[in-house]
Amino acid sequence: MKKIQTLSSVMSTLILVLVSAPRGSSQTPDMTPPEPTNAYPPEIVQIYLENCVGDRPEEIRAFCTCTIEKIQETYTLDEFIEIGEELQAGQAEPEEFRQIIMRIVRF
Repeated sequence: MKKIQTLSSVMSTLILVLVSAPRGSSQTPDMTPPEPTNAYPPEIVQIYLENCVGDRPEEIRAFCTCTIEKIQETYTLDEFIEIGEELQAGQAEPEEFRQIIMRIVRF
């Protein structure tokens, strides 16, 4: 049950990031993960982390950082945005995306 709640939380965060991401902002984030394969703009990463951590204990930050790093290693920014749009339209996330989150949850 906890894994399902965590996956749901990550999916909600993804949607929030895509809806609230500034375009062309020069705001410098406080913390960004190391550069992954498909590095997203720092603003996208920062919004993701802020929404993922939210009101939860600060210990969740490691999980959130790990998820965005793995997502960036797997999906280009355009693919990430497309997944978010599909989620907003009520479609299920791709199995590969779900597996990324589930592997991290098992850690």
